[in-house]
Amino acid sequence: MKGPSLAPKNPYVAANELISTALAELLGLPVLDYCLLELAGSLFFGSAWMHKADFVPQISERLFQQCTNRDLVYRLVAFDVWVGNIDRHARNLVVRRTKTNVSGQYTLNLLLNDHSHCLLPPNLQPDNLAERVVLPVGRHVQLPFLRAAIVDGASLRRAIDAVMGIPDDTLRLLIDQTPSEFLPLLARPVVSRFLIDRRSKLRQIFQVCQRDFANLRGGAL
Repeated sequence: MKGPSLAPKNPYVAANELISTALAELLGLPVLDYCLLELAGSLFFGSAWMHKADFVPQISERLFQQCTNRDLVYRLVAFDVWVGNIDRHARNLVVRRTKTNVSGQYTLNLLLNDHSHCLLPPNLQPDNLAERVVLPVGRHVQLPFLRAAIVDGASLRRAIDAVMGIPDDTLRLLIDQTPSEFLPLLARPVVSRFLIDRRSKLRQIFQVCQRDFANLRGGAL
């Protein structure tokens, strides 16, 4: 459960979570079920609880290679760069276990978690958000095995195209529907503008930073 009253040093934490998680869903990325909760007169962003037997709390390269949906890494990377996620570490890329039969065999799948440092991270005010529009890829893709997994230029192009394909009106509506307790009215057009401007430069940002993906092949993006 996250909200401004629980994180005074990160007043936009609930807005970051709500907006980023909704955007991840639009891109077909797996996220925890979520909802808005009201407690003692305050509004919070809440994520579904998972039993400890159902997931591995810290991903590793070995676990990543065992995930059946690891090809989503292209959209994951494009998403993180788009929303300015500076906190995709090993504990917020969860590995979910799903039993496949009564004998106890299971599959492993990636599951995105914790987007508190996207968009408006701690110590950043909406008026300064425009400064982040051209932040390089390296600030957002810090797990070495994720970088190493970006090998196919065509797959990365398709992931960028998926981000580009989300209509501006959809983005604005999502921002406008964010509760004012999470995101003040005056901040909404600033966040919308960031997402639209950052998206318009996304392909260029990846082109400039192709050297960050040592295994990438397949020509210009």
